[in-house]
Amino acid sequence: MDRIGRIRPGRSAGLPTLVGRLRDHAPPGRCGPLCGDRLLHTDLTAANMIVRPDGRPAVVDWGQVAIGPRWAEVSFLGANLVRAGENLEEVRRWMWHFPEWRRTPYSARRALAETLIARSGGEAPWWLRLVDVPFRPDEVSR
Repeated sequence: MDRIGRIRPGRSAGLPTLVGRLRDHAPPGRCGPLCGDRLLHTDLTAANMIVRPDGRPAVVDWGQVAIGPRWAEVSFLGANLVRAGENLEEVRRWMWHFPEWRRTPYSARRALAETLIARSGGEAPWWLRLVDVPFRPDEVSR
């Protein structure tokens, strides 16, 4: 995920943007946080990762590729872990280990969550819990 997140494909690559894919579902005026210049797979699952004969991992099935903010990949991977049956609270704590996720303002994470809830027709309200801080603010200094 880190290697993918370092790639800046540029507009000439002709790849769709995350904003373009989600614009119809975003709350009015809330597309800004979904802008970015990084390559996103947006569907990292066990089925989309293989181990090459030399033992190195490879990511396959780029059918949902987009260009957007690097932190968004963390949210999509977290969501796929929850869908696969992992505990939402544990996934939230795991996501917090990624610096780009911690640095992302809550308002940006929430904009993505609201957009994806709307895209699901309201069937995925757990997105709001997923993007929330995994601990109380008073626990940070401990």
